Amino acid sequence: MTVLSVTNCGLGPEASETIANALIANENTKLTKLMISRSRVENHGALALATYFKSYDTLEWLEIFQNAIREEGAIALAESLLPSAQSGNLKHLEINDNFFHKDDSVGALCTLIRTATQFDHLNIDSSNLDAMPHMRMLLSALGESESKPTLKHFSWNYDACEEDKLVKELLTLLGDSDQFPSLVQIELRETIAEKRN
Repeated sequence: MTVLSVTNCGLGPEASETIANALIANENTKLTKLMISRSRVENHGALALATYFKSYDTLEWLEIFQNAIREEGAIALAESLLPSAQSGNLKHLEINDNFFHKDDSVGALCTLIRTATQFDHLNIDSSNLDAMPHMRMLLSALGESESKPTLKHFSWNYDACEEDKLVKELLTLLGDSDQFPSLVQIELRETIAEKRN
């Protein structure tokens, strides 16, 4: 088994942990694609899944949005994805609608963005990134990301970009075709900016 989809299953943290433990126990099962969004994973489940993710580096696709994952789970999750992100295998990440809103979790997310080598789809929308220093950290991480040549789709919460100056900086950065030659879509919550040649 390389693909598992349990989105909208109402699993809860305990069932999420059970799934993670089963994956860990079966050393021959290394998922390339996991969809586990809107399943109430929460911190407990995120910590268990993080233990699984950090055990290998061939995960390619992860959808884990809207799971009420908070600081401890968010840090563990971001750090556990580093092997797959740095190996160039992790290309699609939807980690939106969780809680990356304190220094350590924002730092872990920024490290992931900065060192991932082959992201083509990144969604961090509605991640409660609303403090200006944290938004600056994220903007810096995007500018230094090793995935700049491959990133095609990027989504971030427009409500977190209320300052016009930051929005302009973000769009100027992402609109630079020398830095982001593959980018075709920037989604800022309700607003979609199509990149044009």
